[in-house]
Amino acid sequence: MSGPGDRDRMSGDDGMRVYARQIAVWTLEIERGLRPRDQLRRLTDVKDPDIWNERINIGNFSGGPVPDTDVKTPRLSRTSRDEIIVNVTTKTTAERSGALTFKLSHRNGTWRLVDMERVRARGEYRSGPDADPRQGLPPEVRYRRASSERDLVDGALAAITRQQPVASAARQPQLKGAAQALTNRRGALSLEIKALDEQRTIHASFARR
Repeated sequence: MSGPGDRDRMSGDDGMRVYARQIAVWTLEIERGLRPRDQLRRLTDVKDPDIWNERINIGNFSGGPVPDTDVKTPRLSRTSRDEIIVNVTTKTTAERSGALTFKLSHRNGTWRLVDMERVRARGEYRSGPDADPRQGLPPEVRYRRASSERDLVDGALAAITRQQPVASAARQPQLKGAAQALTNRRGALSLEIKALDEQRTIHASFARR
C-alpha cells in the first residue's frame, strides 16, 4: 500500500475515495488477521502506544482475503479543507456488514489517519464488563474517546445524507442500513457520554474537598 499522497494528487474526491478504500481494505485485512495491527501506525503521527490504542478502535473477525465486494465505495464528509471524515460499509461476517469510520487530516504535506472506529451491526455489540476494552480506562479518557467517536459518526451520517438523494435505487438499501447502524451507535454513545459526564462531575466534586 502506498503512503499518504500530496495535497494536489489526493485533494479531489475521486482521489480521496481511492486512498480511503485502500485504508479500508488494509484495515479489514488487519481485522481478519492477515496483517499486523501496527501496520496502520505508519499512516499516523501517533508515537505513544496508549494514545494509539485509544484512537484506533477496530474489530477482530474471521475470514480470508478481502474481495472487492467486501468493501463498498467510501462516503466522504469534508469538515474543512484539511479534514475529511470517511465512512465505508464492509463485511464483518458472511451474514453481516458494518461501518468503518475514520478521520483523515492533512498535516505537513501528507494525509494522516487521526481516528478510526468500527461501527458494528447492533447485534454484534456484546454486553458485560468485557464488552468494551475501554471500560477499564479512566472516565476522562473514556469520555474523550466516546466524544471523538460521536464526531466521527456525525460526519459519516452527514456523508450518507448527502448521497441518499442521488444514489441509485439499488444502493438505497445499503445506505439505509448504514445510516441505521450509525444512528443506533450515536444514540448509545450519547448515553455513554452523559453517564461519563456525570462521573466526571462527581470526581471533580470530590477532588475539590
